[in-house]
Amino acid sequence: GAVASVEVADSMALEDEVAETWGRMRRESAAKDAALERERAALERERAALERERAALERERAARAAAEERTAELERRLAELGGAGG
Repeated sequence: GAVASVEVADSMALEDEVAETWGRMRRESAAKDAALERERAALERERAALERERAALERERAARAAAEERTAELERRLAELGGAGG
């Protein structure tokens, strides 16, 4: 009976150790998952900010191109007017 009691006690201790290790691993995994999710969210915010910046730059380029086109048109008209009077 004493040997069986020792074996049962050892078995129960091993089960407790496995359960504790499993629980610790699950907590660590959950913590890593949470950290990865925070990092993913931060990267997504950064991506969105960069996309907004890119769109603003595109609008600025378009406005600059339109202004250059308008300037060129005005210069052509001035040249025509200057040539017509001459």
